[in-house]
Amino acid sequence: MIQTKEPLITTNVRIPKEELLTYREYALSEGKSFSQLVRDILAQAVMPVSVKTKNAGKKKRSFWDIGKYAIRSGDPKASQKIDQYVYNL
Repeated sequence: MIQTKEPLITTNVRIPKEELLTYREYALSEGKSFSQLVRDILAQAVMPVSVKTKNAGKKKRSFWDIGKYAIRSGDPKASQKIDQYVYNL
């Protein structure tokens, strides 16, 4: 459950009546209001996207590839700068 101190606003979502009843029953079985169910589901859907977008430009490097980067750099002090090469610091 997402807790926020921000004021909540009211919005409209058009859902077929039968689906709404199903969603409300599900929310009740989870011990939540329909509004809280919608907020939780939206948070789950949007949060991973924002994290992916934030890390999209960074290429992950494996620890086992460290030899390639140290050799490719030609830096004789590569072992002293290992974090810089592995984590792009």
